[in-house]
Amino acid sequence: MKKIILIASVFLIVGMGCNTNVPEEKTDDTLEDRVNRVIEQKEEREKSEVEKTVEKIAIPTPVVQTPVASSHITCRDSNCLIEAAKDCSSASGTFISSSGIFDTVKSNETQLQEIKKAIGGKCAFRLEVTENTLEWVEEYRQAQKEQGLSEEEVNNLEKEFFADWPQDLNFKGKEMACIKDSGAELADFLRRYINGDIRPSEKTGCTGSYLD
Repeated sequence: MKKIILIASVFLIVGMGCNTNVPEEKTDDTLEDRVNRVIEQKEEREKSEVEKTVEKIAIPTPVVQTPVASSHITCRDSNCLIEAAKDCSSASGTFISSSGIFDTVKSNETQLQEIKKAIGGKCAFRLEVTENTLEWVEEYRQAQKEQGLSEEEVNNLEKEFFADWPQDLNFKGKEMACIKDSGAELADFLRRYINGDIRPSEKTGCTGSYLD
C-alpha cells in the first residue's frame, strides 16, 4: 500500500513539472524592422560573394615596353650626310643651296637630301627640291640703284621680272636619285657634288627631273 502511494506521488510531481508554463520572450521589433533585417542579411551575403569572386580574378601585370632607339640620322650639315654615306647609314637633312643661273639671277633651293640602302647591297642618294625662290644677285640690284632707282622701285622691277619667268626654270618639286655600288663610292660622289666639283659625265647612275 505504501509503494502504491509513493509511486502516485512521483507521477503527481512529474505532472506538475510538465505543466509549468515558460513565459515567452517579449520583443519590441516591428514588422518593418524584421524586413529590414532580412534585407541587410541578404546584402551582406551578396557582398561576401562578390568579394570572393574579385579575389579569384587575376589582375594582369602591366608590361612596359622600352622604345627601340631609331638608327636614322638627322643631319644638319653636308659633312654629316657624307659621313653617313660611308657605311650607307640611313640619314636625311634639309639644306639650302644657292647658285647663279645667269649673271643677274640667283636661285635659292631648299633641298631634302636622303641616304638609303638600295637593293643588292648598293647605296642610294635622293634629292628633292621642296622650295625654290629666284632673285637678282646683289650686284645687279646695286647697279639699278646707282641708276637712280629707289629700293622700292628695284623690288617692284624684280617682281615683274620673275612674274614672267619660265616655269621650267623653277626647280620646286624636281627630284634626283643616284645609286652607287658602295657607301664609300657614294660618299666620294657626294663630297664632289656638294663642292661643285662634279662633271655632268660623272652623274652616271643618277636619274630624275632635276637633271633635265
